[in-house]
Amino acid sequence: MLASARPEQSVNHALLGSVHTLKHDVNDVLRSGQYYVTDELARKAYDIDNSLNHLKFDQNLLATSKEWKQGFDQDKLMQEHMGATHAGQHVQQAFFDLKNSMSGKALDGKQENEIREAHHWADKTLEASQEVSVGVVLPFAL
Repeated sequence: MLASARPEQSVNHALLGSVHTLKHDVNDVLRSGQYYVTDELARKAYDIDNSLNHLKFDQNLLATSKEWKQGFDQDKLMQEHMGATHAGQHVQQAFFDLKNSMSGKALDGKQENEIREAHHWADKTLEASQEVSVGVVLPFAL
């Protein structure tokens, strides 16, 4: 971190970087055609993407509007940013695992029951990621 950078700028930069990476992963899973994605999995991934959009919007408001930012306790806001960054890292790991488990290459040659098991695991992984991403957005909502 640069000596002139404020800690809140560093945390905000890390959070937005995490959001950007996650949005890329979600779009890759949904649109590349390289992954086995059912409608059910796609809905959950879109919900996560929607939460990321809300988080990005909130961060934009906090960065550009002093009036909006003054409505929050700054110490608590810093803690929320760090928590959101940490949660984003967990969701990034989940998407990394999902991409490795649900790629066409990973599922090639698998039996139907193995594909169902992979689908069930992916469903539970996305469900847990949804809970994390929604929990991150809610503290910023008014």
